[in-house]
Amino acid sequence: RLLSFRACCCGEAFGVTPRRCPMADPAARCLKLRDRAVEQNPRVRHLLDALRKLGCDPGPLDTFIQCVSLRTPHGVPTAAAVTGGFEVPTPDATQPYVPKVVMIEDHLPDAEMFDRTLVHELVHAYDQCRATVDWRNRRHVACSEIRASNLSGECEFAQEINRGRVGFVNHYQKCVRRRAALSVALAHAASPEDAEAAVTAVYTRCYADRAPFEHETPTRPYSQPPPTTTTTPK
Repeated sequence: RLLSFRACCCGEAFGVTPRRCPMADPAARCLKLRDRAVEQNPRVRHLLDALRKLGCDPGPLDTFIQCVSLRTPHGVPTAAAVTGGFEVPTPDATQPYVPKVVMIEDHLPDAEMFDRTLVHELVHAYDQCRATVDWRNRRHVACSEIRASNLSGECEFAQEINRGRVGFVNHYQKCVRRRAALSVALAHAASPEDAEAAVTAVYTRCYADRAPFEHETPTRPYSQPPPTTTTTPK
């Protein structure tokens, strides 16, 4: 199953309007954006290198990072306008687990959105590799979602303005909390209250965990000093 999904077009995640989601040859566009990201995006490259250093070689990237369509046979997009997900192990699986990132080609109109989504999902892949993550545990999911929302750049000030959300006092942290809770609710079919409670329970430790970007020099006003410890919630 896919752990996490990013909303697009009219959704919460990026705040862009439907006219920015051209559907002309989305498969070719997605593959081009994927190849560009793995070759040129420094955060994507760093996450892939970090996976290899931990002993989790993703193998051929065209297999590990897949472009897929969620459109119906009649060409109508599904109601849930998602942009990506990370496939996590299931306890009742009959086949060996093979991790992969899924990028939804119908809902990724440009490189900026593609790269943020890919970094988000690669943080989940990194967490799966380095820690004993129980994806059925709501707090474990919350921890990874907090980290992914924090490290992907999806809570940048400009992104929040695009979503119609403007704030100045701890707004970045509020965005990380909000988006992590949304993802937990989607992944676990949880109520907003239960999802928020899971995020609150692990927020301080998991927000401080910036691996594998511990030594990254903050370059934006809202960035936090990178700590040197990592966290697996209990």
